[in-house]
Amino acid sequence: MKIELINTKRFTDFPSGSSMEFYNNILYLVGDDAEKLLMLDKNYNPVNAVTLFDNKEYRIPKKKKADLEASAIIEYKHKKYLLLLGSASKEKREKVLLMALDENDHHDFEIIKTEVFVTKLEAAGVEEVNIEGATAIGDELILSNRGNKNHPDNLLIKTSSHFFEQQDKAALHTSLLDINKSGETTAGISGLCYSPVDDTLFFTASTELTDNAVDDGEIGDSFLGMIYHISEKLNNKIIDPDMIINLSKANPAFSGEKIESICIEQHDDKGIIFHLVSDNDDGKTGLYKIAVTDFMH
Repeated sequence: MKIELINTKRFTDFPSGSSMEFYNNILYLVGDDAEKLLMLDKNYNPVNAVTLFDNKEYRIPKKKKADLEASAIIEYKHKKYLLLLGSASKEKREKVLLMALDENDHHDFEIIKTEVFVTKLEAAGVEEVNIEGATAIGDELILSNRGNKNHPDNLLIKTSSHFFEQQDKAALHTSLLDINKSGETTAGISGLCYSPVDDTLFFTASTELTDNAVDDGEIGDSFLGMIYHISEKLNNKIIDPDMIINLSKANPAFSGEKIESICIEQHDDKGIIFHLVSDNDDGKTGLYKIAVTDFMH
C-alpha cells in the first residue's frame, strides 16, 4: 500500500475535531467540544458554519458537552441528512443531532435523546458504551464502540439508519472487531467510513493510555484499517480486518497525532482520496488529505 500526503492544515480556532463527512464537495467537520459545525471546501478553506450549541467559552466544558464523536450521511424521509452521534459515555452524551443537507435547511436541525437505545446496547452486552464511529451501508447504520484498557473489545454495531425513531424496536447486532489479536497493541476504534465501490469498510484506530470511556490519556500511534466484503460479514460474531497500516510509520506527519475520523472524497480504479481529522486534546484540530493506492481488493 502507498500513502501520499496531499494536504494538511492545523486549525487553532476550532477545537477537538472528532468526525467529518464529505458531501457535494463540502466537508462537514464537527468537534467533540465545539459549539459550531464547520463547513470546508476540499482544500480546507472554511465556507460556512452552523451553531449547534450555545456556549460562551472556546471549548464546551467536559461535564456539559454532547461529545459528538461520530457521523454518517443517511437517507431519511426522501432527503439526505447528516447524522451526528454523541458518544453516550455519559448521560449528557446520549443524543443524536439530525441536520438536513439541503443548504437552505442547515440551520434547522433536530436533537434527539438516545437513552432508550443506549439501554438496549447495554442489555446486548456492550459493557461500556463509547460510540466513536459511524457509517451508513444502504439503510443500515454501522457504529463502532471504542475499547480501552479496562474494556479492550472494539465492537461493530449494526442497526437501522433510522434507529432513533423507535429505539426500543431498532434491529441490533454486535460483532467483535479483532484489531488487537496480536496482543502487541491496545488500539481503540476512532472512526468509520464505507465505500460501495468494492463493499469495503475503512476504519481508523489509535492507542491512548486510558482505562475508561471518558478520560483522555497519553497518545500513541494511529492506524488505518480495511475490511473487504463487509456486507457478507456483518452478522459474524468476530470480524478480522484484512489490513491495518500504522500511519505514523507510513508518513512522519502522523507521528503523535490521534486520528479521530475518516471520510472518502473519491474512490476509483486509480485509488482512494481520504480526509482524516486529528484531535490531540490540546484544543486544536488537524486535517489530512491522503491518496491511497496499490492495495489489494
